[in-house]
Amino acid sequence: MKIKRITLFFLTIITLLSCENESPESSVLTAYPMSIGTTWTYEKLWTINSYNSSTSDSIINSYVTKINGTIRIDKDTIINKTKLLVFRTQEIANNDTSTTFEYFCMDKDGLKCYAYKRNEIIFPDIDTIGSNELFIYKTPILKFKYPLTINSEWISDTSANNGISITKKVIEIDTLLINNQKHSCLKIVYNYPSGTTNTSTTQWISKAGLLKEETSSEIVLVGNSFKVKSFLNMKVLSVSIK
Repeated sequence: MKIKRITLFFLTIITLLSCENESPESSVLTAYPMSIGTTWTYEKLWTINSYNSSTSDSIINSYVTKINGTIRIDKDTIINKTKLLVFRTQEIANNDTSTTFEYFCMDKDGLKCYAYKRNEIIFPDIDTIGSNELFIYKTPILKFKYPLTINSEWISDTSANNGISITKKVIEIDTLLINNQKHSCLKIVYNYPSGTTNTSTTQWISKAGLLKEETSSEIVLVGNSFKVKSFLNMKVLSVSIK
């Protein structure tokens, strides 16, 4: 009986250790949430720091803007015979409201953006400005290549915007706490072509979609006498998946 108890004890320990070493379910993501009515609410903090020279780390001026946003999958539509879902993004900053529409689909490669539309920007006490013109990419942008797992790597072609093809790579698994709920995420880094930009971007994506994004960029003005750094941090506050 004693031998049986010892054997059972060691089997229990081995089982617990095995469970701890197992890859979490979200170490492989197979699809992005694509149901109409799904909504993400988020907060952005946009910080701009000014420095008195290109080599200085002494901040002479700092400005922070808080942005509250909502992304909602509104409806489906058809563009060039392709069925797409309309993602509507609305952001509010300093009482200004902006609305953007992006048109996505999931195919065998992953989540692709086919087009976008900037609908309007509303300024208090000023006329609303904006355009209903639809911009269709010549080549759809591959936002996330599925299935996603550690070391997944792909090119997200943004040539329709600025001529840069960005390589994205999943580097590790991370955990985020959102609304008192833990989300296991894949952490993605952007690799920009050498010499084209001083920008870095990192994203955290789970089975609930994109939950966090951090972007920093640096601009050195003419004559190298003035430097500006921008930090944009976005974190989802809640997710409602239909």
